[in-house]
Amino acid sequence: MSMKQTKTYTAKKLISHFIPDAKPIDKKISHAKEKIEVFFSEKNNWVVIIKKDKPVTEREIKTQCKKITQHKIVFISAFKTMVDFQKHCDAIPWKTHVWVAEMPDHMIHFNGDKFMGPR
Repeated sequence: MSMKQTKTYTAKKLISHFIPDAKPIDKKISHAKEKIEVFFSEKNNWVVIIKKDKPVTEREIKTQCKKITQHKIVFISAFKTMVDFQKHCDAIPWKTHVWVAEMPDHMIHFNGDKFMGPR
C-alpha cells in the first residue's frame, strides 16, 4: 500500500473487510477530539468501537462495558502504519484488536485464545 493510500484509511474500510454486515451508528462515546467510530453488527450482535491513531484504553473499555450491556463489544485500535502501531504497542489492552492500514487484510489479535470477537 502506498503512503497516499495509507493517509486515507477509514474505519469503514476496516469494517467492510472484517465485519461486512456492520453499519455505522450515531453514538457519542467519547470527547470530540478522539477519533472514534461505532458500528453495529446485527448478525453477531456486536457493537464495534474503532479508535484511530491511539489505542483504546482500559478506562474506555470499562466505561463502555458498563454502558453497553445488551450487546457484546469489539474494541479495535486502528493505525496508519506499523511505525505508528509500534509507538503505542505497549499500551494496547489485552482482549482487543489492532488494524494497520499498511496491511489492510490482516488484524492483530490481543486475545490469545480466539480471533475477532468481543471482549
